Amino acid sequence: MMMILLQNYLLLLVFASSTDEPHWHEGKAERFVPGDPKISLNDVGLKKLENGDMHEIVTTGGMSKRIFHIQDVHAPPVIIWKRILDFNNYNAMEFVYGSNTYEKGLNKYTHMKINFSFWILDCFIQYEYYPNLKSLVLSLDYSKKSDVDDFVGFWYVIPHPDRGEKGDWSRVYYSIDVTLNEWIPTFIRDIFVRNIATLTLNWIKKESEKEWYLKEKLKRDSIFKTAFQKFLKTNKKPLVETITQDTDFLIITENEMVVENTYYPSPAGYGRVVLVLLVYVLLMYNILLLIFYN
Repeated sequence: MMMILLQNYLLLLVFASSTDEPHWHEGKAERFVPGDPKISLNDVGLKKLENGDMHEIVTTGGMSKRIFHIQDVHAPPVIIWKRILDFNNYNAMEFVYGSNTYEKGLNKYTHMKINFSFWILDCFIQYEYYPNLKSLVLSLDYSKKSDVDDFVGFWYVIPHPDRGEKGDWSRVYYSIDVTLNEWIPTFIRDIFVRNIATLTLNWIKKESEKEWYLKEKLKRDSIFKTAFQKFLKTNKKPLVETITQDTDFLIITENEMVVENTYYPSPAGYGRVVLVLLVYVLLMYNILLLIFYN
């Protein structure tokens, strides 16, 4: 076992990442095409999404065999895209040890350190955002040497087709294809890819829904505060006010309200009477105390 680990470690040293050297090839994996992936969901998949679970679909055909991870998120697309494109904060995910963005001309990239078993893999990733196509396409930055053989990825975010009347629900599609070095077994690669995809999508869902909840809560609190202040402002009435409106209302005084020739005691008048009586009782009580003790 120790010999195998040592052999693998030496292989990693040979193919170690570098910011000064280009990758040993310019792309082997088939890149994703931006736009609608045209994935059909059956009743089983729709039920899983409705219950809040992630659904996986294996695609074949035009592209290589790929696994798409699909999730319904209670947040609008703009919130989700804000989280997806925030690469500098990807280190909040448990398998990412560091993430920093850099640019070359008009192209944008991120340098990510990904935890893989006993090693930290350095990956230099290019990302191309297509807002009109609701897509983000990922690939390696082949001008730098990464620790993986190849990497391609894809995000697709749309407003939920059936859920949420105010556009506060979205459906998210995510897929990645990572090729590790040849000495790593295929089943290990599949586990690695599935774990990364699941953890990433779960994190995007959690953080997006949290941000949307706090934003909506702040909006509700602001509406309540404004309504309450308006209520207080409109209910600050003088002791005597005159309201003229057709013949239904006559004169409203501090002690009574006349509506349609019927007299109703004013609630405001009750409060003032009670307050005056309370002050008077306290005053008399203090006077009696002074007389008694003197």
